[in-house]
Amino acid sequence: MTSEQVAAFESDAPLPEIYTYGTSTMYQAVYGDDGVLDHVRRTARPPRSSHVSLVRRGSRAPTAVLCAHD
Repeated sequence: MTSEQVAAFESDAPLPEIYTYGTSTMYQAVYGDDGVLDHVRRTARPPRSSHVSLVRRGSRAPTAVLCAHD
């Protein structure tokens, strides 16, 4: 995608900066008002089971907040 195409999705707020680790863990970079990385939010799904688990739109997935400084 071009920056112009991405800009159409960022009219209200910047898109989240997402990193994945394997197939079960996702990290979201969270920046402060000064534009400096403040912390990352980690979301991990439980180990796979014999059934598929879905997260409904608007529901909250379990998260943990890790500090980028200290």
